[in-house]
Amino acid sequence: MYDEKDNLLAAYLAGLYDGEGYFGIRTSRTQRNSARICITNTHLGILLFVKEELSRLGVSCGSVLESHRTEPGNRQRQYYLEINVAPKNIKRFCGILYPYAVIKHEHIMVLSRFCETRMLEGQFGNDYGDEQGMLYLRLKQLNHRGK
Repeated sequence: MYDEKDNLLAAYLAGLYDGEGYFGIRTSRTQRNSARICITNTHLGILLFVKEELSRLGVSCGSVLESHRTEPGNRQRQYYLEINVAPKNIKRFCGILYPYAVIKHEHIMVLSRFCETRMLEGQFGNDYGDEQGMLYLRLKQLNHRGK
């Protein structure tokens, strides 16, 4: 990182994403086979802070939006922030969090490798090869919530 303050920020962000973040690969028609990182929270101010600080660190984010999905029994408004899907941007973000992540350490490794393979092959939005398929399945497995 850059200095002690930025290292502290990276550790904070890693903890936040460990608890509230999602690392995945989209398979929709519009953004097919692209990496996805987002965070959801009920506190709008936290997400605005995260967006501002990530921008300062060179990570491009989308807008903070209100989520229309709510868990059963949860009446609080939820907001989400999504990291820009460009593989270099995702790799930069993963590099910031990686040294400090605990719970989602493997998620970050897998998604980072997925982006590397996409950049090496120059494939964005196309079908993916065997390694990318295995990375997709591993990340899907990591994200599965058991009962």
